[in-house]
Amino acid sequence: MTLYTRPFQWFFDNDYDLVDYLGSGGFGIVRKITSKEGTFAMKTTKCWEFGDIGHREFHALKRFQCHPNVLKCHAGKRSNDGFRLLLDLAPYGDLRQVVDKHGFCRRHTAHCYYNQIMGALHCMHTSDDYCHRDLKPENVLVFSRQLCKIGDFGSSLPMDFESKKVPRGGTRRYHPPEIISVVNGIKMDQWGAGMILAFCLIGKDPWNAASMDDPEYEAFQRGDLSALVQINLRWKRLTNTDFHFLRQILHYDPKKRRVPKCYKRNF
Repeated sequence: MTLYTRPFQWFFDNDYDLVDYLGSGGFGIVRKITSKEGTFAMKTTKCWEFGDIGHREFHALKRFQCHPNVLKCHAGKRSNDGFRLLLDLAPYGDLRQVVDKHGFCRRHTAHCYYNQIMGALHCMHTSDDYCHRDLKPENVLVFSRQLCKIGDFGSSLPMDFESKKVPRGGTRRYHPPEIISVVNGIKMDQWGAGMILAFCLIGKDPWNAASMDDPEYEAFQRGDLSALVQINLRWKRLTNTDFHFLRQILHYDPKKRRVPKCYKRNF
């Protein structure tokens, strides 16, 4: 089975060279490939272990290709080792790789990425009632200081039209504090975006779990920046303005979280 064969026939004919290993996760492996048409990333999902996630991710990505902050997917095909996706290659890798290398993101860059992520989410949530469900630094690809794109749509699902509910999924560290198995998909994605902003600004995951048993989360919800700095000096990088903003978008009560005006117009 092949999808979107033109102008990428070379991909389906296997007329390319494997150049480098880029990374792997729970659902597959990503490699750098070259062809006469250029350099790309090829993601292979092991269908026999995880169902048809690769096929689902392909169709989810194709839904939102019009948005500049969604990773470009050029083609998809089944192969002997799973389902392969032909993707744009991010020259700087994912956001975790960038932050691990440089320590943190400058304030302007961090907020730029956050706004772009929120713009892509708004498109997904309002145009097609879709939820990403696994927002984290590893799933944000960096193209420049002014451009990032959301990738890895393997966990994405359509939301219930009226309630916007989806089964809880993704990475526990980036889960919102709502202790329920079915959550509001919009609020879950917005929480993930806020966590990514905090990660960029301080240079580490804000906490291990959104639970009052976690010392960093507890101090954050109390608004005690001094206590956070005592736990980890990286919190010292936050300005008071950014700390206040993070506490608004990562409020423990989903009804009190600050959201962009565009969401207020739609919901």
